[in-house]
Amino acid sequence: IITDARVNVCPELADIADDRINTQEWIDFSIDIARPINETVADIFQSPSAGFFDAFDCGTAHLCHDFKVPNNFTQELYDDAQIAAVYEHLYQGSYPDYKTATKYHI
Repeated sequence: IITDARVNVCPELADIADDRINTQEWIDFSIDIARPINETVADIFQSPSAGFFDAFDCGTAHLCHDFKVPNNFTQELYDDAQIAAVYEHLYQGSYPDYKTATKYHI
């Protein structure tokens, strides 16, 4: 049974993922973009573990089903969360190069 693709399928993925999160580009994204969004989202959702992806995911579900969202969950915050979620996915899908990165999506 494959429980962790990083270990069972390609042991090198752990090193690739560790290298990725230590790039200056990822560090800058984490500090300058993700952190402020995550802090705002954690406060709105009253959950310290909530972050930009939760805001994007929940915001999309709420908007799709026309559910009421908290007043301080603004369109700007939703847009920022969406941009951060897309950036994270694209960066993971292109680091260190496209061919190697496709292994993340096993």
